[in-house]
Amino acid sequence: MTRRTMLLYLVPVALAAAYLVWKTINPASGTVDFKYLWFAGTLWAEGVNPYSPIYAARALEHFQGTNVPTWMVYPPSWYPLARGMAMMPHDIADQVWRLFNALFIVAAGVIVALTMRRVRRNDAVWPFVMLAVMLGMGVPTALSLSLGQTAPLLLLGVALYIRGLILGHRGCLAVALVILMLKPNLGLPFAMFAVAWRVFWPAVIGAGIVSVLAALPALLPLGLVTVVRSYVETLGDYGSVAVNAPPNLTGVINLMFYGPGILGINVVAILVVTAMAWAMAMWLGRRDRDRNRARRAGGHVGPGSDERVAAVMFLVALSAFCVPLHTYDLIVVLPLVLIACAERRPFTVVSIATLASLLVIFRVRNLANVSGFTMPSETVFAGSMLASLALLMLVCTTAAHFYMTAVAPRQAAAEMR
Repeated sequence: MTRRTMLLYLVPVALAAAYLVWKTINPASGTVDFKYLWFAGTLWAEGVNPYSPIYAARALEHFQGTNVPTWMVYPPSWYPLARGMAMMPHDIADQVWRLFNALFIVAAGVIVALTMRRVRRNDAVWPFVMLAVMLGMGVPTALSLSLGQTAPLLLLGVALYIRGLILGHRGCLAVALVILMLKPNLGLPFAMFAVAWRVFWPAVIGAGIVSVLAALPALLPLGLVTVVRSYVETLGDYGSVAVNAPPNLTGVINLMFYGPGILGINVVAILVVTAMAWAMAMWLGRRDRDRNRARRAGGHVGPGSDERVAAVMFLVALSAFCVPLHTYDLIVVLPLVLIACAERRPFTVVSIATLASLLVIFRVRNLANVSGFTMPSETVFAGSMLASLALLMLVCTTAAHFYMTAVAPRQAAAEMR
């Protein structure tokens, strides 16, 4: 690579990084969502159930001003992280969590980049430049960092999952599932996809054991039944505030609200995507069994095929569409930027449509404000419906890519026989 070419690549990356720093570094403002975890860790340290009404009352006394935590909606498996962060004063823990989030995002990008470079076996640099620029310029990235969201950690889980599935690394897959199950409704489709592959059962079982062990300190001292019941009751109140109502969420729940006017389909949508993930994995597994038998016997599945790459793209897009998320949570689809750019033929209709969908998602607030494509009921996150339409387009394009990569060639081969 010449010095001029390197400079050509470094300039947009540096500008994107500078933009991200400018949008997120503000010592005067604290995180929002991180408060919920930190305060839960504080109550756990005192032997208090954070899923009880005590949480809101104590939080009102502890925090002054706005954005006072009202409930703990994260599962008990967050105990180690929440308890560890609560050992520090809130202001210090707040900054530490921001730093961790930044590291999670960078690590996720590196993991996916190295994975695709190994699979595609090319030295093209521009896909990684595209990834870095969209990462820095994306609205979900800035919001996730400034709000102290959990999405960067989930992004790391998605990146590890992609590497584990495509390259057959059980350790990566196990760590990925532990992270993704911190948000069970998002992690469930990924877990079921892995369950359908017998070679990944050790990773799934190991991840399950780790998740249970992480939750035990939050469950046993306060009573398993008591904690689970209060947690379920808390989840029932989650959608009672405007920020968690369908107009301010994305995906199928948002479109069903504006279309047929159907509410309360969260569980149905999650079950559907989980069933589809399991069925897709079972179909792929049956066809790969003979081809990979020798490699599996040695404890390694080997480099992923084009079919697996297409399948994981569809899985990520479908999960993001069916699971109720906010616009800032959509950072979890970031790996699809690199996968689409790193295709052997990147300038196909599918790749271009994928990147177009992702561009809308990563600048959705600005596009909504400029175009005026907002809904009056979007009282918190402008552009949620526009993001939902972009997600729908992403699902359609990745589904088409999976069909052309995995289904159509097999059908053609069967007809020839």
